[in-house]
Amino acid sequence: MNGDSGDIIIEDHHRAAMDNKYLQIFIRLRQMGLFKKEDIQRHELLIELVSKDYHFEEKRLRFLVEWDPSALLQPNSNGYLPIHFAAVSIRKLQLVFEYGIRYYPKKTGICLLFKKVDDDVTPFQEACERYGCDRVRNAVKDTLRDCQRRRSEEDNSNSTSGPYNIADALITAAIDETIHLDCVYFLLRREPDILHKLLSSKHTAAAISTAMVESDNINIDEGASDRLTSATKINPKKRKRSDRQNHNNNNNDDDDDFI
Repeated sequence: MNGDSGDIIIEDHHRAAMDNKYLQIFIRLRQMGLFKKEDIQRHELLIELVSKDYHFEEKRLRFLVEWDPSALLQPNSNGYLPIHFAAVSIRKLQLVFEYGIRYYPKKTGICLLFKKVDDDVTPFQEACERYGCDRVRNAVKDTLRDCQRRRSEEDNSNSTSGPYNIADALITAAIDETIHLDCVYFLLRREPDILHKLLSSKHTAAAISTAMVESDNINIDEGASDRLTSATKINPKKRKRSDRQNHNNNNNDDDDDFI
């Protein structure tokens, strides 16, 4: 072991020890009634934790999310969610995405990865810029695989369905202007026949109606069903992809279950 490797190991142990120490302080303050659930969102504590790119307080992050899962959906004043900030680290992105799937399995969790803000940048795109799309793809696939395995174990079944509702997620991604169309492409690649199933059944209209009722953030026009059909085609006004992303996609045509 060289000196640099030894220093890194010591530093990692120190960070883990500090994370555990502060976690115990969090727990103690909660027991004393000095740290309340509403403080998490009032002070944007989850965003504060994940936005630091120099280290990762995993135990404290788990503590905050498991105490208040709705903090995953709390944007800051600029509209950025915790998962946008988590893109500074592969491990942070995986963990926040995993919790999104766990606590919002129907459709919201899977869509978080492709949530847009004013500049149209998504957590997935931000992570790709930092670490390369191949590495990010693999991390997301590993996370989904782990979520599916955990779900099967908890349900005591051999279910092969994804850890989300593919139909509801696809329709939401197609009609919600705040979700990048990459999400539609992602879902279709994982289950290519889902669009045919939706368009040949009554599920589409019902799911769109449900989406209108359940979400305050979805902007739906009268042609929502038509947009779902056309979502598989590239629309230059909505899909702002860089040449780098297109190149990566073309080099990964054999990857049938992700972008």
